[in-house]
Amino acid sequence: MRLSAFALLSAATSTAPAIAVPQVVDEQRVDQPTSWHLHAQIQYGYKLASHGDTFLVTTPGYPRTSGPQAQSGIVLCFERDPASGEWALDQEIRPITPRRNSLFGIGLDLDPSGNRAIVGAPYESIYGPTLNFAGAAYVFDRDPATGVWSESQRLEASNLSKDDYFGYDVVLRGDTAVVAAPLAGATQNGILYVFERNASGVWIEQQLLTAALPGPWPVLGENLSFDGDVLVAGSGTFVSSAATPAVVFRRAGPGTPFQYEQDLFGGNLPFYLPLDVSISGDRVLVGSREQVDVLPGEGRVYLHEFDGGTGQWTLSQTFSPLDPITEHFGFSVDLRGGVALIGNYYHDSDNPTQAPGPLTQVLFEQPAGGWTMEVLGDPAPAGTRWFASETAVGDATVFAHRGFTSLPDPSDVNAFSLASAPIGVPSCAPATPNSAGLQARLVGRGTADVDANALALEATALPPFSTGFLLVGPQQQTGTVPPGSQGVLCLGGAIGRYSNQAQTADGSGRALVAIDTLAIQQPTGAIAAMAGQSWSFQYWYRDANPTVTSNLTEVSTVTFR
Repeated sequence: MRLSAFALLSAATSTAPAIAVPQVVDEQRVDQPTSWHLHAQIQYGYKLASHGDTFLVTTPGYPRTSGPQAQSGIVLCFERDPASGEWALDQEIRPITPRRNSLFGIGLDLDPSGNRAIVGAPYESIYGPTLNFAGAAYVFDRDPATGVWSESQRLEASNLSKDDYFGYDVVLRGDTAVVAAPLAGATQNGILYVFERNASGVWIEQQLLTAALPGPWPVLGENLSFDGDVLVAGSGTFVSSAATPAVVFRRAGPGTPFQYEQDLFGGNLPFYLPLDVSISGDRVLVGSREQVDVLPGEGRVYLHEFDGGTGQWTLSQTFSPLDPITEHFGFSVDLRGGVALIGNYYHDSDNPTQAPGPLTQVLFEQPAGGWTMEVLGDPAPAGTRWFASETAVGDATVFAHRGFTSLPDPSDVNAFSLASAPIGVPSCAPATPNSAGLQARLVGRGTADVDANALALEATALPPFSTGFLLVGPQQQTGTVPPGSQGVLCLGGAIGRYSNQAQTADGSGRALVAIDTLAIQQPTGAIAAMAGQSWSFQYWYRDANPTVTSNLTEVSTVTFR
């Protein structure tokens, strides 16, 4: 579902209109093939990933047979019809040689281009009993002309050994892939393997990442998240009394090595195994399903934000479940821009006197700051035990897997369409405080679809009735303070100005600039945005703080599709 273009037409006027906060407007069940029903152990929906009009769903336990391909695993690719907005099965993705009990699909990631994916098979054992569960990962590319997915390369560790579980989680951005082997290493504390794709299209192992984790038998990499030049790995321990962190690594740019940056803890409270993590721009969401604040195993979710001034990540907010009987809140987390999803491992309502609880909870960032939390989808049926073990945030759609252990049809995946979902990845945040005492924000509204040409950038927390205009560049860079300004400019390359669309903020400090995707402003003239291309936006505005000066919002980077 797309936001109608007419809602953005008034953006060229001097005062910006109000914009609705995101809301769920539609729900569709993205179903497994009918012949698969009644088979809970195939694990349909174990991992989910979406960008643009592509949605991938893994089923690592398929097929549930006794043959040579039993539990070899499969990935289903669904495509969204641009006219109806409905998701339909497009094709199946499997290795050239499916291998018995490899559980292909335990790990999954989809590049933002929507045309490259990586899938982990951590139980793969192709070298015999001495290397059982060494694991593997597979890179797939989609032919833009035919739309057909095909295996590009099988990846394995250079130092593979028995029970490494290489491929337990995987992440991919452009020509960089990271594969986790949580029990690799001499002490089985986990190794992250970094691969780079060379000019010949071959993936080469370039770096092995480890971390000095506290506690007895800590493990690194059961969950990974990767955005820009920052990699986050969840860790945990098999001893529940020990605290383990989410670990942040950063690189200077594509092709450069990652360096350890910081451990993220949940304030003074310990994390327990496992931690799920998700990064979007300068924010990291960490789910701690075993957190014990009030009830054992109730769970907590922590939001950390990066301060460009200090170079440190700090805990900015803690989220608790809406329903006190929810168990393992934060088992799954996913964050993209101003939308986050939190899944619970299960809610046990076998007791007929116990009310059914929420399956998945969604967080929406509000334009004025802060987050609201809502229940996503219908409650669990009474008398059932359910789990929501995986979530994914797509472009104007969020996805949630739900399983029911005591129903005839044990597992499903639902797609929830959002109206007015925020677009773009924030960075260079928080911005310098202005005369209103606020740090101005910038988010995209509408759609990043080039053909739809219905994108606008919304600046909020501006001084009321201040004037300004939008800036755009092909890349981000380390911030500099322009002469005469209090704000930090974080755009790199040739910077274009939307000075012909200068805005006056309304009384709430909001301004809106419509973007013509066929005319991205550049110093040498406007150019058309292309699918798969990213542009970084920042809003410049006049201020008096206390004397006449100027300031800038944070950066919002939009990847067009």
